[in-house]
Amino acid sequence: MIKQQQSRLKLLASAGLLALLAGCGGEASSASPLDNSGTPTTPDPTDPTDPVDPVDPTTPTDTNASPVANAGQDQRALAGTTVHLPGSGQDADGSIASYEWTQVDGTNAIINNTTAATTTVTLPSVTTSEVLSFSLTVTDNQGASDTDSVDLTLFVDASTVDNSVPLANAGVDQVVSTGDSVLLSGSGDDLDGVIESYAWTQTDGASVTLTDANTSMPSFTAPTVNGQATLTFALKVTDDKGATASDDVDVEVFSPMAPPENVQAVATPGTITVSWDAVPGAETYNLYYAQESLNDDIANYKTYLQGTLEAGLDALTFEVDSPASITEFTLW
Repeated sequence: MIKQQQSRLKLLASAGLLALLAGCGGEASSASPLDNSGTPTTPDPTDPTDPVDPVDPTTPTDTNASPVANAGQDQRALAGTTVHLPGSGQDADGSIASYEWTQVDGTNAIINNTTAATTTVTLPSVTTSEVLSFSLTVTDNQGASDTDSVDLTLFVDASTVDNSVPLANAGVDQVVSTGDSVLLSGSGDDLDGVIESYAWTQTDGASVTLTDANTSMPSFTAPTVNGQATLTFALKVTDDKGATASDDVDVEVFSPMAPPENVQAVATPGTITVSWDAVPGAETYNLYYAQESLNDDIANYKTYLQGTLEAGLDALTFEVDSPASITEFTLW
């Protein structure tokens, strides 16, 4: 099995903010202007000749506090029933002028009063569990508004309304060879309880014997196959209230593969073209080469002069740059 890895370079951009402060020299006076007699006078804002302090642009002119919407807590309900949506709104410096309920996601439901704070909704008779989302927008007496949302999780089985369905994970698909010891790595999770039991079964492929099939991590020996075969296994988890969930995993089994036959290398100026025969069941090939003999020590190819691995080749030919200064070039 060939594993390919990717390297990703993350570029982190940093943005700086430059603030330019302009100031005038001298101290500002807080005294009122004097008339000709030296008596302080008060500026007349109706007199265009009187100096009037300019309006500070940083002083807020909107003194209305925005309201706060509350659509209530998320709920669980049985499909086809009617439930309450207990909404509310608060305004610190005024009053709530209007309420507006809308549905924003999921199969269409009927909101029985869209303009009341607390309303009811008739849920659709769906055949599979899903989540419906609703939003409540409140507007205060000065036109400011706020929105909050709530989710309703629908269930089609009454026994599951009061119990979260667990989650099953049968692990990642695997690729193995005949005779390998295979470990299935499953898991289960329950949001409002615990997983009481695990049960593995084989649903497809050449039959094998599962060891510890009632645990999260059973094992088996990969069977003999003709070229390639796929085995499928199902994991069923059960929580402490009897709800269940299942997940599948595939194990691809290959018969032991011999190295490719009829390996040839044709040298031309600047290039060595290597070719080989296809191996039944093989999807990719690894090509090792060095500027000295590897002596069947492929695992330590990096210790040899210019030892190189070209991994995951999906064609039956590959071109290697031909070195000009040596006469021996070993390829595997």
